[in-house]
Amino acid sequence: MTKYYQKVYNLELIRNNLSHLLFELNNNAPCFFRIGKEGHHLLYRSMIEVLRHTSSISSRGRNFSKNKIIKYQFDNSAVYEIRKENVDLCKFAWRYSAPMVVKNINASDFKPSDNILKNKKEYLLGFYDLLAMIQTECFMRKYDIVMPINLKDKQIQLLEGLHEQVRNEYEHFIPILYAVNKTGIINSSDLCLQISKNLVEISFKFSNTIIPIDINNLFEISVKKLALYKNKEFYIKKKA
Repeated sequence: MTKYYQKVYNLELIRNNLSHLLFELNNNAPCFFRIGKEGHHLLYRSMIEVLRHTSSISSRGRNFSKNKIIKYQFDNSAVYEIRKENVDLCKFAWRYSAPMVVKNINASDFKPSDNILKNKKEYLLGFYDLLAMIQTECFMRKYDIVMPINLKDKQIQLLEGLHEQVRNEYEHFIPILYAVNKTGIINSSDLCLQISKNLVEISFKFSNTIIPIDINNLFEISVKKLALYKNKEFYIKKKA
């Protein structure tokens, strides 16, 4: 069967993203547009990978309430609620609020299915949904271990810029002249790389397996290579 078909799975796509990213970083004249695109895809797939192991609510399908309100419960504890809240400086990106106890629901009466929408279709959630999910304990928990990712408003704003200006432009490329801000690309790609490395490590921790050596090495080398560009003249703003 492998003679005619190639197996494609998420971890292999993460390895592929890292390889392509490193290829550009090793180039004498790297394409920063592609570095940003690969960094974005790497983060997207890493978010999916960790949620496969930590989240009790699937990352496939619109299984959340339309107004982004989630009620959840761990073991037989109280029922908590989180909801969408805006992020300063961001137009599209958002995060979930801090969990609050729902007082009008008895813990013994709560049903997780209350979060599920009818006629759910199978497709991956969007970038901003996943970005919000990895920041809250509701999704980043397995057993008694909670490992949400803490992102500042300015970091989320940086990722929003990458998603809107680079990823969308690259994926729907029209053959006209584009100008790419190298400083922004390096900052956002570096952030994607750092978050992705953390997420992949968490996913292997929760699955009780060891991260493959080649993937770990690709992360380490890519982080170091990208850091070198922070010393380039176009990156450092010198005072006159």
